[in-house]
Amino acid sequence: MTQAPLWRRLADAAGLAIAGDRHEFRNAGVVLAALVLLLYAPSLAGHTLAGGADVIRSAYPVRQHFWSMVRRGELPTWSPYLMGGYPLLVEEQASPFYPTEWIFGLFGSPAAYNLAIGFHAWLAGLGGYVLARKLHMSRLAAWLVVPVSVLGAPLTARVAAGHPSHLFGRTLMLWLLVAVLYLAEQPGWWPALGIGCAFGGQLLIGIGNYQTALYSVILSILFSLYLLASRVPQPRRWRFLAWGLAGLGIAAGLGLARLSPTIDIGLQSSRQGGLTAESLDYGALPPIMLAGYILPQVFDDPSITDYTWPEFALYVGSAPAVLSTYALLKRRREPAVLFWGLVTVLFLLLSLGSQGGLFPIFARYVPGYQYFRTPARHGVVAGLGVMMLAGYGFDALGSELGRLSGRVRCGAVRFRIGAILGGLIILVLAATYQEHSGPSIEILRERLVRGIIWFSAALATFYLAYRTYLCRPAPMLAALAVGAVALDLTMYAWPQIHQQSKPAELPYIQPGSFPGIAESAVAFLESGTSSDWGLVNVAANRGVRLLNMYTGVVPTRMARVINLAAGRPASAQHEQNGILLDKVARPDLLD
Repeated sequence: MTQAPLWRRLADAAGLAIAGDRHEFRNAGVVLAALVLLLYAPSLAGHTLAGGADVIRSAYPVRQHFWSMVRRGELPTWSPYLMGGYPLLVEEQASPFYPTEWIFGLFGSPAAYNLAIGFHAWLAGLGGYVLARKLHMSRLAAWLVVPVSVLGAPLTARVAAGHPSHLFGRTLMLWLLVAVLYLAEQPGWWPALGIGCAFGGQLLIGIGNYQTALYSVILSILFSLYLLASRVPQPRRWRFLAWGLAGLGIAAGLGLARLSPTIDIGLQSSRQGGLTAESLDYGALPPIMLAGYILPQVFDDPSITDYTWPEFALYVGSAPAVLSTYALLKRRREPAVLFWGLVTVLFLLLSLGSQGGLFPIFARYVPGYQYFRTPARHGVVAGLGVMMLAGYGFDALGSELGRLSGRVRCGAVRFRIGAILGGLIILVLAATYQEHSGPSIEILRERLVRGIIWFSAALATFYLAYRTYLCRPAPMLAALAVGAVALDLTMYAWPQIHQQSKPAELPYIQPGSFPGIAESAVAFLESGTSSDWGLVNVAANRGVRLLNMYTGVVPTRMARVINLAAGRPASAQHEQNGILLDKVARPDLLD
């Protein structure tokens, strides 16, 4: 029997078959574990923390503070050192009920903190792969989804900012969709339990992640409606809904430990009754930053905006962004492509805040929206939509190439692979070009002109090189394209993930201990710094804008120190920052 050609065997190995099984997912998990281990090796091997300034301001020291109390045998229900007095059980940075935080509780080391982040990166990659395969993408398309899921801005920007709780919530959002998809295929206990664990895990993470949980609920409802209309047979629809509600009940039971104190403290917070329209719109994505989908450095350009949020980072790879557009052009009539296209557009408009037109409507009529600001966080879901569309676009491109033959096929391959290479050149250019001078439009124009020049040079070089050998099968080139996308995103993500901070960089962070607020404030004042933002970051481990976010109160002594540091009268009331001198939060527990 004649053996199949090498290219055919490679195509079979690439997995153009549709159905995935548990063995395939197991193998994918092993490969992903090795890749993520390599990606996070510098952080796991050293004594530094993956991420930027907020890691040493809040994420790491709050965990350290909470678990040091546990190891001393104390009940960590209240800390006088956070925000002038704060219940630790609802502090999002501690997240004591979330399972991966128990690893940090056992070891309390930078490696344990980094391990939790690396684990969720692996979990995000596997979730993206499983979701893509269950939605009938080829294996190569699913592997294209993986680097977008692990290395795209929605995940790496959170690592860089030092916001692990949002990173964890975004990962669980993927697995919530996977559980809903399994429930549509076979309603029963296991998918319902998966829904309960994924959504319940989001609730256990804490206050700062409830916004992500709200977006997950909306996305899950939309996804369920899509499945009911396209994939769930009529006899199974009531079972699907019943088991889905059972999953939500499991989630509520798991999240009760955090929900109960959060609701209690929320009734006393400055957010009771909802935020004002101006506050709700704070942190909306500037429309010009939508260019961040193809130019990764746009989001932190100071000439475009006076303040950069990690939520402004949108980059998911230049090639995936183009492929998602290709899917909408070529397969827009397919229900799955139409669904993810509508999800992407919906959440992109919501991320623009009032400028998008939809956010004020949601804030008024959708329960829960009136409590959360920073509309740019909708970009997490929009990025997920672009990721899924890229997978469908990749398969659409492969199908089109498969219908071509001979020289026509070779020419199409040349053009499309050249376009991908050109997109990668644009990425490299945008990632390395960081001169921030002049108006923002001029910066974008100059980047695009340079990109076009490099794109043309890349096409010419690719064409000349391609003429030296015969046209290779499309699956092999497609595999190379997936590798190029992975390399592209690795170049983007690596410097962000490894913005490493040392736990000892700030003097008030000591293993197992927190100095009192008053002592920290006095030491900071004596250093000659007059910024009240810096004072509160050092003395209270949070920005002054967060002081009244949850409790609505601040101790008189802390308010006096803040006022003095900012050059205001010691007794001044500062309603904008929530400093109320007529209320005191547990003064008996202060130093």
